[in-house]
Amino acid sequence: MNADLLPIQRKAQRPEQPTQIKICGLTRESDVQAASVAEVDFAGFILYARSPRHVSIERARMLVEGLSASVTPVLVLVDADDTDVRAIRDHFSGTDVRYLIQFHGRETPERCAAVSQELNRPYWRAAPVAIGPAQADAAATTQALLDYARPYAEAQALLLDSQVVQAIGPNSHGVGGSGFGGTGHSFDWNLIQWSRLTQNAAFHLVLSGGLNAANVAEGMAKARPWAVDVNSGVEMRLPSGELQKGLKDPHAISAFIAAVRAADAQAAHLPANPHASLDLSRSGLPASQLPTA
Repeated sequence: MNADLLPIQRKAQRPEQPTQIKICGLTRESDVQAASVAEVDFAGFILYARSPRHVSIERARMLVEGLSASVTPVLVLVDADDTDVRAIRDHFSGTDVRYLIQFHGRETPERCAAVSQELNRPYWRAAPVAIGPAQADAAATTQALLDYARPYAEAQALLLDSQVVQAIGPNSHGVGGSGFGGTGHSFDWNLIQWSRLTQNAAFHLVLSGGLNAANVAEGMAKARPWAVDVNSGVEMRLPSGELQKGLKDPHAISAFIAAVRAADAQAAHLPANPHASLDLSRSGLPASQLPTA
């Protein structure tokens, strides 16, 4: 690996409890190398055939080999069937790869738990937040998110992502339509009562949806998340401005990480959010004793 080819600092100054960083939608060896050199915390591989950033399970297994040991692979699933789950198990069994599963479709709590148990890996659950048409007030949207998340109390993290079609809200029923994130647009961060959400959630909070180097600090200041997840915000663009989906830009990765670390440094001078990394799902408490809204 020739790190000199990539304009990314190996050792960015990190606060004592830095915000975790996930880069999602990796498709190439060079992107995996960039993520490793940048020392991100998570690298996402989308195993959904309808995504423009899709990679096969076999391809994901090959790309994971190029990650440094400090980077945790995240396999992103959208309504994967039993055949796909068995293929993941077969390709990763017998290895020391400690990957995570991210459910980003219509998976029920029971399905998430069953797949997590079969693969013996922890999971994150994506929750879509609508963008576009005006939504209800923040109290209603926050309550809808808490209601949506409560059955997934075993999840390690709840990932909030933008959704163009029917999404979380008082008049919705979870994920709808055919869109599953990757919009490149942010949802309205004022739609959520963040302190209420973090105080009543039983897992880590991951902020996603349209993040980039220019807006991530604002999102972090509002949400105080455990982690941020970036995809299109670190991708290459043609001279016309058209996004090259699935092709990451090492310069954009560097700028994004610098923005996150600068926001961390600024937050270090602010009162800490004691619930920002609350993870009661791993506390041993039965579900009946977990906090509710």
